Amino acid sequence: MVTKSGVLSSGTRGVLLSEYSKFILDELSLLPEADFEAEFTRFFEEEDLAGKTLPGYLYQRLYRNLFVQEGFEDPDRAQFLGEKMYPEIVESPALAWEGNISSKYSIEKSLALIKGRYKNVEKQIYLTLENIKKDPRYNQFIQQLREKGWLDWQIVQAMYNHILNYKTQGYVRQRDFSSEKEFEKRFQEVLWELGKVDEQQMYVEFPLDFFMDKHFEFQLNNVLVLILRRWELENKSRFPNFNSLRQFLNDRFNFGQDDLPENSPL
Repeated sequence: MVTKSGVLSSGTRGVLLSEYSKFILDELSLLPEADFEAEFTRFFEEEDLAGKTLPGYLYQRLYRNLFVQEGFEDPDRAQFLGEKMYPEIVESPALAWEGNISSKYSIEKSLALIKGRYKNVEKQIYLTLENIKKDPRYNQFIQQLREKGWLDWQIVQAMYNHILNYKTQGYVRQRDFSSEKEFEKRFQEVLWELGKVDEQQMYVEFPLDFFMDKHFEFQLNNVLVLILRRWELENKSRFPNFNSLRQFLNDRFNFGQDDLPENSPL
């Protein structure tokens, strides 16, 4: 509530701070909504999350009551020389990076998923692969992607998504839609249908340059987002931090190690 002076009460401040924290953490979290709600509630009940919001308020109260406004606005403060300070940076255990393998991970599941991806995308890209392998730049292109840490299954998956997205866009945009929601619904329907069709039935010739632009780079990064649900996770951020997400998957789900090179069509 608001006091007579127009200042929010400590209880209201605590509630707002908790709600803001929840909103920010929810967007950053990779947990499904139900799991996040349960964990956030647990922190309130078992980790005294509500109590930990009070120090911020106490600091603000001390600052406002003990530091006189006239003193802050005193022009003489500009005469003091700045002093360089080098505080020791100490990582809080609560904010430490968790680099251990996740309890959700298993090598058997990981390799089974990779094997399935190779099998499922092969019939949609085999003609394109035959074509771009004729380009003298092909080997160097693939090698550069591997040197950047991308494994073959991730490159193949990105190629598949890039091709499928292009075909779907071309098909769906042949007509107008009354709303973005209607367009998105039809886009997903066509995407699903084309994903089951042999490439020969809807062949479009794609040169190697098609895979050398920023749109393909986005598809590579988007693989990071798409595989989360296979590990019972999800992305809720509007603007994912791909570098952090990649490190997370590398550390906790062996994203940068697990592959079946013998199954690769590259």
